[in-house]
Amino acid sequence: MNSDQAIHSAISQTSLEKAARSESILEIAWRRKGQVFLVLFVCVMVAAGVLATIPKRVSAQSRVLVTRNLPPNANSGQAELSSFLSTQAELVKSATVLTRALDGPGIESLEFFQGADNQSNYLKERLEVVPVTDSSVLRIRLASSQPEEAIKLVDAVVKSYVAFVSDQKKNVALDAYGKIASDRAALDEKRSDAKKLLLNLQAETQSVQPGANGGASVAVEKLKVLSGAYTQAQLESVNVRSQYEEALKAIGMKLDTLDASKLENATAVSPQSLNMLRNNLAALNQQLIEAKRQFVPTHPAVRTIQAQIKDLQLSQAATLRSIFETAKSKEEEARKLYVSQNDLTQQIDAKSAEMAILADRVKTLDQQLSVLDDKLQQLSVTETVGFEAKELDESAVIDPTSASPNSWRMLAFATIIGLCLGTLSALVREWVSPSLGSVHRIADQVGVPVLGTLPRVAGRTGRDMAMLTHDQSDSEAAEAFRSIRTSMLFGAGQCHTITVTSPAPKDGKTTLAANLAISLAQSGKRVALVDANFREPILHTYFTVDNNVGLTSVLGGDEVESAMRRTAIEHLDVLTAGPKSTDASEQLNSSRFGDLLRDLNLRYDHVIFDTSSVSGSNDARIIAAGCDQTILVVRGERTNRFATTTARDALLSVGASLMGIVLNDSAKPIQAYPPGVERRAGETTPASPSDRSAELAKRMKAGR
Repeated sequence: MNSDQAIHSAISQTSLEKAARSESILEIAWRRKGQVFLVLFVCVMVAAGVLATIPKRVSAQSRVLVTRNLPPNANSGQAELSSFLSTQAELVKSATVLTRALDGPGIESLEFFQGADNQSNYLKERLEVVPVTDSSVLRIRLASSQPEEAIKLVDAVVKSYVAFVSDQKKNVALDAYGKIASDRAALDEKRSDAKKLLLNLQAETQSVQPGANGGASVAVEKLKVLSGAYTQAQLESVNVRSQYEEALKAIGMKLDTLDASKLENATAVSPQSLNMLRNNLAALNQQLIEAKRQFVPTHPAVRTIQAQIKDLQLSQAATLRSIFETAKSKEEEARKLYVSQNDLTQQIDAKSAEMAILADRVKTLDQQLSVLDDKLQQLSVTETVGFEAKELDESAVIDPTSASPNSWRMLAFATIIGLCLGTLSALVREWVSPSLGSVHRIADQVGVPVLGTLPRVAGRTGRDMAMLTHDQSDSEAAEAFRSIRTSMLFGAGQCHTITVTSPAPKDGKTTLAANLAISLAQSGKRVALVDANFREPILHTYFTVDNNVGLTSVLGGDEVESAMRRTAIEHLDVLTAGPKSTDASEQLNSSRFGDLLRDLNLRYDHVIFDTSSVSGSNDARIIAAGCDQTILVVRGERTNRFATTTARDALLSVGASLMGIVLNDSAKPIQAYPPGVERRAGETTPASPSDRSAELAKRMKAGR
């Protein structure tokens, strides 16, 4: 490899690593920054419009001190104080207090209530009453676009609340005593009911697991033991089944379609004698190998040994059948025991959980009853306990920091929302439009160079497109195919054997393979075009040759020379797919395919394989692993980029050398190898047939 090739190899490796890495959200957003900035601009403009149309509102506030008169021995905690103040806050916003406030002079005629059907509810929804932390103070606030009206309304509400408290002052202790006594009676009744339910559950649990303390744990331990026994029985059954299926396979039978009558005459041995039977069978197989070396397959000695092997195989199958049936019986028995114990365990667990819940409930009710008893002991019916409310401010004041909406805060929030929405819209567009896009984006995403593009040609059949380089050699499309040929010969290094495939069907791989073969043949190269698309073979119809023998025939043992078909194009031979085969993939994985590659490589300058799509089968990956180079055909506006990268990874995972991508059906053909991508230096001197054979053998030996 010369220095230019080394440089290009490093560049290609970097591109592959970049393409293999998924784009981050920030990379996608930056690539679609125009869309992101447009959404950001719209959000900021909307926020600016809102700020220009909505009038600013300010809040007027005032404070009220709420003082409780508690007995000397009463303890008032912070939680109790907070609860009391929350109750008073709701009282301030009650209809009784607000109705009195609205009765003040000039209140109902304020612009604040313009358009309100119910002034009391309208004021309640906008009035804010919150307790001040660590104090007995209530802060009353009201926001309005008219500061003077807000001050007047807050003052009216404060005065109405203070007057209501003064008018409604009462003996809190008497009311509290009656409420606490009523609550205690209700709690005592709940505790009795919960205690009865707990006792009933304990009796039911004892009936399910009698005579056992901690019955749930005992049942769980027993379930673990039965689970282990069931698992062991399953493993034994699976093991015996596997041996049974292997024995049936040896005599040409399958377990799913087994005719039991065929094993009735076979002699079954004991399980202890099964290993001896296998040893005898192995010895007979060795004798058969030795006999076949000495005699012809129809020799009596060979026949005798084969008959003995057949008897022992039947005996082995009959023995394993008996063992398998016994194992299945044990497995079913273990399963029934496990299911029964599992049901019992679940029943015990459910009862135990319910008992625990009831026990916690009884404990909680006992604690609540104890608290209520302490309160009843502390209260003195003769003492008068109440609370008072007092204004702390002479008049409500405007809070200068309450202006809303805050312009800078709203614009900052709109900026954040705009960036988030813009990024989200970019991600959505990225997801709903998964096409590959431009040719430069294809090279960036897939990590391999673009060999060239094929123009969009309308109104032609498949055969017309496949023979276009031959029938219309002076057309724009024919020139595009020749351009790809040039990129391949002078930019890909060694390319004697080439695989042409695509991520999905109908991407144009057969059209490229046929025209590439024709253009190479027109340049004086000896070319073999191989139809390796076993599922949808088509090349024999394009070149008008028979498909009676072909690739499947050669892989089955026929000679290559007899299967090759001459075409009307000089220097171009076609190897059709041949008769359909059910084990094509297995044949490609055999040594026959390696022999075929070696033979074709010696006979021809270039061998082009037209395979199925990568997503359709594994055939393309198998063939690509043995060839010098692989070309991936895509449609820029139709092929999914996720499918393309998946196909690339699938080819690279088997060691295929990905030469590049051909963009088919392009509206704007471009020159091969886009700017920014280094071209590979081609070979200056063709390799000799012996050198190519040695290289191919070395690669096949390495497992490619």
